[in-house]
Amino acid sequence: MKLALVALAAVSYVVAQGTVPPWGTCGGIDWTGGTVCSEGQYCHEWNPWDST
Repeated sequence: MKLALVALAAVSYVVAQGTVPPWGTCGGIDWTGGTVCSEGQYCHEWNPWDST
């Protein structure tokens, strides 16, 4: 449950800020959140559903 709340907070932060924080989700099938990484970071596609 605690992990779910942390994940929800991270997603909320990304949507509000427009950039993805380090280790935040940045893409995947049906992803509608941020796709611009923080300075010095990059997005890695782990599989079609999850990129961080």
